[in-house]
Amino acid sequence: MDDGTDIELLVGLTKCTPVDAERALKALMERGWQRPKAADLSMRGDPPMTGNGALRAYTDGACSGNPGPGGWAVVFGREGVVVGERSGAVPHTTNNQMELTAIREAVRHAPAGTALEIVTDSGLVIGWLSKGFKRNNPQCAALCREIEGLAGARTVDLSFVQVKGHAGDVLNDRADKLAVAATRAVRGGGASVA
Repeated sequence: MDDGTDIELLVGLTKCTPVDAERALKALMERGWQRPKAADLSMRGDPPMTGNGALRAYTDGACSGNPGPGGWAVVFGREGVVVGERSGAVPHTTNNQMELTAIREAVRHAPAGTALEIVTDSGLVIGWLSKGFKRNNPQCAALCREIEGLAGARTVDLSFVQVKGHAGDVLNDRADKLAVAATRAVRGGGASVA
């Protein structure tokens, strides 16, 4: 992948201008950032690109207390390479709300018309969004409806894969670390907000 492709990916994921994307990439490289190698990010032989060409989004939520300060994260991957990350936090929430917020943000920031495969360690969230599980919590039910509305409006075709959490899945572990860091930042008075 050359810098031009990196710029196109940044523009597609962040909706910034190509000039801003080029500046951001240059600033990162000047600070020592290097593009992750596919071999470093492989997940026991299963690349983040599905057989049908879908973009994969590894999502996770974290909460200190429950309810308490919480964080969410999404890591986008294609062909074994991280192509984008997003995270944020809220001062008072639940773990399930953060799991759903991560998925909402994945849908919100995926290119319109994309087949998006959500990879999560939350069977409950998958059940709410794809298996007809009853949505008893009003906040979680509202987030589920928001996700469904966004996916429909943006013609994002969602599918779900459940992975075991904290089991060595590199990109799932990366999403977990980002969500926990966001939780710590908001708990410590940081300005990161969803």
